[in-house]
Amino acid sequence: MRALRHNITGILLAGGRSRRMGRDKGMIRLGKFLMYQYPLKVLESLCDEILISTCNPMEIEKDYEQVCDNIPGIGPIGGVVTCLEKSSNDLNIIVSYDLPLVNRELFIELLKYAGETDGSATDSLHGRNTSTLQPGMNPADDPLQANRVIQPNIYDVILPAATPGRPEPLCGIYRKSTAMILQQMIGQNIYAIHKLVTRANAKIVNIDGSQSFFHDHLFKNVNSESDLSGLPGHLL
Repeated sequence: MRALRHNITGILLAGGRSRRMGRDKGMIRLGKFLMYQYPLKVLESLCDEILISTCNPMEIEKDYEQVCDNIPGIGPIGGVVTCLEKSSNDLNIIVSYDLPLVNRELFIELLKYAGETDGSATDSLHGRNTSTLQPGMNPADDPLQANRVIQPNIYDVILPAATPGRPEPLCGIYRKSTAMILQQMIGQNIYAIHKLVTRANAKIVNIDGSQSFFHDHLFKNVNSESDLSGLPGHLL
């Protein structure tokens, strides 16, 4: 799968304030590594460019570019749009640094949908494991859809969902052009990034036990001390 490493930017979202944890959660040691290093290593295995989304300089072992939000204080959407604008590539893998148990195979699965020209062929191959949210599902008067040119099987965003209908917006594939949609959302004071899926041409890929890379903690989000206690034993 080495060829996948070409022309993909990895964006590690590390801009959270860690309020519930009370300390920088990315720097918490889990097993052999710091928490942020687990998703970063996944990005390194697939991407030829890495951007770290943070306004608080991190002491990391490699000299990756650290990018501060152009518009601070609006949550993850600010980091996502700023890094997409900075990205050198059309395809971008985005993952939050508090998801230490995501794996490479998850993103390889999502990348299968990044070059579709015939969505029916891929959906047939994968059974009923995906769904597409088209911009037409929005109210007809939604100004965010004005003058958009839609290519039905070229997805703006490809997101996994462990629970059908509840995709993970901070763990997926984003095209660089998605920055325009996010900018429009910000312009209307819409900061909840999960609302992107009904404003973009989105592919939602259901992830479950039928896939060999799945495990119960795949999307475990670590926000508090109690979340730490729920991690697998080898990380504690």
